[in-house]
Amino acid sequence: MAEKTFPHELTEIDHDEMVTKKESNPHETITVSDVKGKRHFSAYMVISVVIVLFGSLSYSFSAGVIGTTIGQPSFSKYMGLDNNPNASAILGATASLFYVGGVFGSIFSNVVSDRWGRKASIYTGCIMVLCSGALCAGSVNIAMFIVFRFVAGFGGFMLSMVVPVWILEVAPAEVRGAFAQGHAGVLSLGYLLANYVGVGFYLNLPLTTVNAWRGPQAISCLPPILCLAGLWYIPESPRYLFMKERDSEARGILFKIHKSPGDDFIYSEIEEFQIRKQIELDRMLPSSWLYMIKKPSNRKRMWMTIFIGFGILSNGNIVLSTYCTIIMKSLGFDATKQLLIQAGIFAATISGPFIAILYVEKFRRPTLVATGLTLDLIFLLIFVALFASFVNGTNRAAQITCVALVYMFEVTFNLFIEGPLAYWATEFYPTNLRAKGATIQTVTFACTATLWGQSAPSGITNIGWKFFLCFIAISVVVIIALYFYFPDTQGKTLEEVALLFGDDDLVVVRQSDIQLDSHHRIIAKQQNGEEIVEDVVIKKDA
Repeated sequence: MAEKTFPHELTEIDHDEMVTKKESNPHETITVSDVKGKRHFSAYMVISVVIVLFGSLSYSFSAGVIGTTIGQPSFSKYMGLDNNPNASAILGATASLFYVGGVFGSIFSNVVSDRWGRKASIYTGCIMVLCSGALCAGSVNIAMFIVFRFVAGFGGFMLSMVVPVWILEVAPAEVRGAFAQGHAGVLSLGYLLANYVGVGFYLNLPLTTVNAWRGPQAISCLPPILCLAGLWYIPESPRYLFMKERDSEARGILFKIHKSPGDDFIYSEIEEFQIRKQIELDRMLPSSWLYMIKKPSNRKRMWMTIFIGFGILSNGNIVLSTYCTIIMKSLGFDATKQLLIQAGIFAATISGPFIAILYVEKFRRPTLVATGLTLDLIFLLIFVALFASFVNGTNRAAQITCVALVYMFEVTFNLFIEGPLAYWATEFYPTNLRAKGATIQTVTFACTATLWGQSAPSGITNIGWKFFLCFIAISVVVIIALYFYFPDTQGKTLEEVALLFGDDDLVVVRQSDIQLDSHHRIIAKQQNGEEIVEDVVIKKDA
């Protein structure tokens, strides 16, 4: 089908506005489907996303650095853990308090995001990660270290919650998942850098050095510094601005981030109309926690969000990635190999989320996640069987196979699951509730990570392979539920996702029911059957 166009030229009148001269059939109209296939985002938007992703890097480097820190002999020696009978419990607290801080940070991020904006939440999270990294590096005892790991989790989870929300709210619907996938990719990059920095300090400093563990903690301050340096450049979420009735500012940002060379603004005009009309309704609706609990469709969103967070993170990924050094020690590997294997996991998985950008918008979200979980379940079953049979290094081939299975597990997680885990559930919510939905998701993640993070060191030490059986049982249930019962948000505008939850009366207009005529007038048929005709003015600065 030939693409429809309106022959015209854009003529500048003054600094603020442009008008369009048209020579086309006044009765001809264009819909979004007529401009599909074009790029609907600007270089400015891409650069802004890259800057925001330093917030994701701040979180993942801070979260990942603990993996090699607890494996550093210098850390155990300095903190008096090498001969401490309670070392496993202390290490569990060291890792899990990061996630406890994340629970409070996620809740606080919701307050900041809804009241002062998505950018304000990113600023706050970066400052907290920066300060906590410096103070962890300067810790003089284990108590001080644990306290500031809590602070690191507080700030880190603020970023983990708000960065995907910001990306979802600025990206066009057809590439929303691909852009949000960048968040998952940078998370993997942060874990990779954190682990190799830890290995580098271990291998290149004398074993007698008691402060080798401090270097990686200090380097964790760099990503938030870079993010803070660039935040002035990025725009606020236009959907947040519409919620705050700053329509002119929101419209200008939307046209600026969703244009491309030679763009005639057709897509942006239709998109802006749908977002503005939907948020005019959303502003009138309650946005309290009580409203979320009382309304059946919102309860469904909440339970699905909790199920996704707990179910996916209970497949064993947290334990295998965080406590790989302890697992490898149980398999008979020495300290150097433990650290190299742990760091190698993140080197093997770094490309996964970036590769997924190529196909994440081509498959249903439930299909993608269920496929990854099924493959991981197979790898985990084989791993547990070998772990149970050849623990303590009695069989070299089994040792190597166990390492390979852990790598395959983590690669699969990054190829299929890491990205959707960050944004799928957040897509369920309307703009007035999206920050709260992201908070529920992030709190669920933090609580689940705390559960497994606190129990894993003692569990692996005391019951070994049996500890992994709970992950196998949970995964079976989760795979079936996600594939058959969970909604697919792929390719749908955020304003239309409510239709998947039965909220037809809360959707003002579908994007497919919006047309643009040759005079740049919007002609839209609303869900209630009424028709709207509205002139659209394009701002130059957009």
